[in-house]
Amino acid sequence: MWSTDWVRDRAKQVQRILAALEAAKKPRPTPPRDAELGKSPVVKWKPVKVTEYDSIEVVPEAAVGDALAGVFAEYGSMTAEDAIAAASKRLGFKRVGPKIREKLAEALNARVAAGTLTVGEDDRVKVVYA
Repeated sequence: MWSTDWVRDRAKQVQRILAALEAAKKPRPTPPRDAELGKSPVVKWKPVKVTEYDSIEVVPEAAVGDALAGVFAEYGSMTAEDAIAAASKRLGFKRVGPKIREKLAEALNARVAAGTLTVGEDDRVKVVYA
């Protein structure tokens, strides 16, 4: 608002401010109603079905892979520790113990080695899209 134009052409600057003030006083157009826009269908989020296991030793490798894939599909990139915690919950475990952490970390590292996941400079694990 303040510039050397105030010194060079004060009247023009005053007119600009008055015009802006008048424009601000005018009523704004009302947004179109849903009927005018054509209602779009509401997408309902369905919670992930959690299969609970008694022990990490009985969890099939396919279930571990599905849990990790689901975590990255739902949350996007995240730290490995966050991915392990989220996958653990998807497998029905209440906490991440050393055995759970080890099995999920091995599965995560295998996917990084296979090139389906990558670890960025920010230490966040991301899905590699082919």
